[in-house]
Amino acid sequence: MYEDLKMRISGEVVTPEDKNYEDEISKSWSRSLWTKRVLAFVKVENKTDVVQTALFCRQHKVIPFVIPVI
Repeated sequence: MYEDLKMRISGEVVTPEDKNYEDEISKSWSRSLWTKRVLAFVKVENKTDVVQTALFCRQHKVIPFVIPVI
């Protein structure tokens, strides 16, 4: 499912299947703040990535989603 999003953005999409998933999550999220494993972690590079990620989530009914401010 996330292959489509990977093609739409210039940033990186990290899913639980990726080797760096745990490292990427722990860099941006306090372990005390997330109790469930997220379906994907999107490292956006620009405004277009944010828009495309939001559209993807809406299209695939991936709700809720959070855009952390880093």
